[in-house]
Parts: sequence; structure tokens; C-alpha cells
Amino acid sequence: MNQIIKNIDEYKKISEKLLGNRDAIKVPHVIALVGDLGSGKTTFTKSIAKAIGVTQEIISPTFIIHREYLIPNSKSYLHHLDLYRLDHEFELDEIGIKNLMKNQNVIVIEWADKFRKYVDLFTKINDTKITWIEMEYIDEGTRRLII
Repeated sequence: MNQIIKNIDEYKKISEKLLGNRDAIKVPHVIALVGDLGSGKTTFTKSIAKAIGVTQEIISPTFIIHREYLIPNSKSYLHHLDLYRLDHEFELDEIGIKNLMKNQNVIVIEWADKFRKYVDLFTKINDTKITWIEMEYIDEGTRRLII
């Protein structure tokens, strides 16, 4: 699916469609984001958080790599990772990324393409679902998403 985004509300609609009925989902879901700086990865993550009921402020984890937010009325979390500053797969093991693939966790990974083969292996952990999304900056108010 190729989608042109011109406002924040369109991100929300895509997030809701992507995640569907959270009560019906019984496996972790990785949303692997690919795109240059300014392509809207963190903005899209904020819309994902709203779609699943997270009310905390979503802050980019660029310098700390990983932030987590409890999904209300569940035992699951939204995990937000930014892999921009990482260079080696062992660094992913050190932060325990594989341990996030449980319950109905939603794991949003910015710069996931740096470790595409590694991320694709998550499907073997608790039947984790992976959705790859390429994001492109078109102009100040426009982005393209390829899902």
C-alpha cells in the first residue's frame, strides 16, 4: 500500500487500521520503520501510541535507544526503539530486544533497516508479526508511506 500523508489525522487512521482490534491480537507486533531523518518516524509512533490508548508523551529514544509505555488495561507495552546510533547486532542482544517479543506488545523500531535480517528473525519468537513501513519526506507537510 502506497499512502500519501498530508496531516496528523491520516497517520491516526493508518495506525488504527494497522493495529486493528487489539483484543483480537494475541501475538507481539513489530512495526519496522524505514526512512531518512525528518520522514515522520517519531510522529507516526505517536499516532500508534494514541491508537492503542497510550496517554504518556512519546519522546524519541534517539539517545537512550529504548523507551517503554504501558498499554492501558493490559499487561502489554509499547516499546519504542531507535537504532540509528547502533552499528552491530550484538548491541541489540545487549539491550535485550528479543525479550520484548511477548504478550501483545507493540514494538516500534525506527531505523530497522540497519538490521533487516535480524529483525526479520523476530517472527520465530512467539509468532511475532512484523510490518515493514518505508517513510519518505516529500515536502514540509507531506510524507509517503509504503506498507
